[in-house]
Amino acid sequence: MAVIVIIGHSCKKNSLALDSTEDEVSKVKTALVKLGFDTASAIIKGEDIFVEGDILLKKSELFKTQSRHATAFSGGPFVIYENPIKFYVSPVLGNSSVITEALNEFSAIKNPYKDTNLPPFLNPSLGITFTEVFNENEANLIFHDFFENSIRLGYAQWPNVLPAENLPPPYVNHARLQTGKNMYFNTFHWSGLSISQKKFLVAHEFGHALGLRHTDWRRSEASAMNIDGVLIGAYTVPNTPNSTTNPDPNSLFNSGAGTTPFFWNGFTIYDKVAIWFVAGGGASAL
Repeated sequence: MAVIVIIGHSCKKNSLALDSTEDEVSKVKTALVKLGFDTASAIIKGEDIFVEGDILLKKSELFKTQSRHATAFSGGPFVIYENPIKFYVSPVLGNSSVITEALNEFSAIKNPYKDTNLPPFLNPSLGITFTEVFNENEANLIFHDFFENSIRLGYAQWPNVLPAENLPPPYVNHARLQTGKNMYFNTFHWSGLSISQKKFLVAHEFGHALGLRHTDWRRSEASAMNIDGVLIGAYTVPNTPNSTTNPDPNSLFNSGAGTTPFFWNGFTIYDKVAIWFVAGGGASAL
């Protein structure tokens, strides 16, 4: 349990630490609040903005990002924009097999709903596929290494939402999710993790690259607030619980304060529903 704290809360600070002018700090803070993020733990270093410990946003893209089992996106469900996802692994991280295994767990997710809004032959599984490439310039998902003598294990870049394509029936047009391109893993810890722990960590961070917040987000964020007449906060994924601070204790996407053990034990049913919502086009009620 001590190790899992690293994943979600290793970047906690009492106030914003920003490399910006006072006016820009105010604008960035307002944007983060409208996205439903807790600004008390935000750290901004130049272009990079860290929230909730292991979620990376880019300052230049912050105002393009729409505002767990919740996500920070409204207007879903979504479909993946780039498919297959071409991924590149830094040689410093070593053999890519455990990363491939973790990504393939997403590909293997079957529709978690009893009924779907498409015939089964059109929508039987998540539909994300992954292809490893060996030229970083060809990749739309990059696994970087970094070295930092700290408790931080890794972090992932937040995605963007693009307009829907105008596809003819029987296709359902959904907004497209452009996954976060960059994922980072700390080699100070990486080599000491077991295969199971690496798989857990990769899958957890890729969930953030898909736009999933920490399942136990209510631990660090109050209920939705009203700012300038607009209700903001977390957007609950339909058919997943969010009424308590720890609604799904075994969720892969819990933060460090959650009760999820730090080893690969698969997705919970609500994890699958949340992943399906942000990446598979959604479905009807359970």
